[in-house]
Amino acid sequence: SISEIHRAIKEGEDKDAVEAFFRIVRGQQDTKLRLGYREERKTDNYKWKRTRTWDWEDKGDASIKAILSHKGWAYFAFVLKVSEFQVADKRENHAFLQEEKEKKDDKEDEDDKYRRFAVPDTKAKAELRVLYCITEKRLSLNELDMTKPSEVYDVMEESPAAILG
Repeated sequence: SISEIHRAIKEGEDKDAVEAFFRIVRGQQDTKLRLGYREERKTDNYKWKRTRTWDWEDKGDASIKAILSHKGWAYFAFVLKVSEFQVADKRENHAFLQEEKEKKDDKEDEDDKYRRFAVPDTKAKAELRVLYCITEKRLSLNELDMTKPSEVYDVMEESPAAILG
């Protein structure tokens, strides 16, 4: 129910709506197609804004050249799949993580950025498929080859003191 969701948000759980943005960018004289997905979530009773961003770029192969030089209609389908998974809790897996840290020659654990708050965050992976169809001699569905993005994760304080700063 709505009251349970509001209670969970006040307790710091990540239950609020996600604001998501998908963008398609191509400059007028540019031959590259750039796509981006960004999601913003307010957590910890609206104290923090957690942002994840992924950016893709086509690989500049024959597919994009065919699309750009085509004189008729083109149809596109963008299939985006975002998978979230839990980050291992250091307290539960201390011995395992200690061994991993020693293997990494004392490098910082890359998952620490997800654990630094009262309510730990999840990691996410985004997969994008760009399907297109252009009318040449016959209709056929093709897939545009895109680069593999890495997740850019950022957390900003949303409290009035941080905003007025």
